[in-house]
Amino acid sequence: MKKDKAERMLQNNPKLSEYSKKLGIIRAELCGGDNKVFAEKLGVSTAYSSALCNAKEPITQRTLEKILTTFPEVNRSWLYFGEGEMLIAEAAPKPRRNIVEASTKDIASEAQVALLRDILREKDKQIAELTADNALLRKELRELLYEKEGATAETSEQHISTATELSTTL
Repeated sequence: MKKDKAERMLQNNPKLSEYSKKLGIIRAELCGGDNKVFAEKLGVSTAYSSALCNAKEPITQRTLEKILTTFPEVNRSWLYFGEGEMLIAEAAPKPRRNIVEASTKDIASEAQVALLRDILREKDKQIAELTADNALLRKELRELLYEKEGATAETSEQHISTATELSTTL
């Protein structure tokens, strides 16, 4: 019964056999063709991994993602669409660099970061100064409005809010 189901799925989905072929290639290339090693890496039974590679079991999205997680060197585009090479060249672990081996690009980047930090500090100071100036101007405006014609606190707040709106539109 299971075999019939897999055969029906193959007829309905030609991609299934393509995926099975690709899994067989991955098993051959990355596990030396050893089904037991392939199954252990995927965390499945040898029977199941063999069935996947021989198109006797449906290959799910979850299975494909597990392949990509287990074998990060496999190119996603190759696995899903058959585009590009099977292996990603950048997937190989990169050796860590010693601080002494820092490139000029790294040094230039560090200098740029330091410069940008200084600029940000300067801008923060300017913002703080402008905020303080704004508070002083609001206070002076409030005092002037109180003096002029004995304005109430409510009307002076309305005038301040109008003045603030005008200043933001400029």
